[in-house]
Amino acid sequence: MSENQATPQPAAAPEKTLQVPPELAERLVKGEITLGEFFGLSPNVLYGIAKIAYQLLNTGRVDAALDIYKGLVAASPYDSVFHCHLAACHYTRENYDLAMKHFERSLEINLSNVDALVGRGELYLRKGKIPEALMDWKQAIDLDPDAKRASTKRARSNILMLKEMADQERARVLAKVDPARFAAEKAAKEKAEKEKAAKAAAAKPAPGKAAAAPAKAKGPPQRRGSSTFEVSKAAKGDKSSGFEAPPKKKK
Repeated sequence: MSENQATPQPAAAPEKTLQVPPELAERLVKGEITLGEFFGLSPNVLYGIAKIAYQLLNTGRVDAALDIYKGLVAASPYDSVFHCHLAACHYTRENYDLAMKHFERSLEINLSNVDALVGRGELYLRKGKIPEALMDWKQAIDLDPDAKRASTKRARSNILMLKEMADQERARVLAKVDPARFAAEKAAKEKAEKEKAAKAAAAKPAPGKAAAAPAKAKGPPQRRGSSTFEVSKAAKGDKSSGFEAPPKKKK
């Protein structure tokens, strides 16, 4: 073989094409199935991927989490949690319009998503829409009155912050327009705080003296709960937010 003659190359392997049943493709086009269902991805698989994205988001790898959540929303567009967490990624990247879009879509799917309510409320606050923000936070607190979720704790802190700011502004204006009333209210407030502190101190047991044990209720012991092993909220599908259990498909 001469030097100028090209070395024969091996024939390229034929590309494999995905054979899609026509009826499955038609259902996808009509919106009867999601992209995830089209590719055979179960809700458990999608939620497994979502947990990885959630860990990335919490460790500061926002761009990686953002890409994954975009894919999850494309695969399962009717999942409230995926939209909520995609909104959180956009919020962290200061893409506030996109964050609002996905928070609102999350709440259209599940109005009881606490995380989405708190997130949208914080976006409302950024826009100066305080009544709308308070409404979202109040609804979130009503759904999670014990503040088990971190987002509910943020909602409570935000409300207290706004109240404190409003009280400070009111005091500033009152001190300017009616100094006498301002002084009287300030004195009354200080007196009430001292009385409250004195009552709290009196209620504490003396040093070295144990508090009296509460009286035991008479009668047979009361049964608490339906059984010894009760199903947790997560197993039941807690719709408050977070990684809610995927809905069961109707047969």
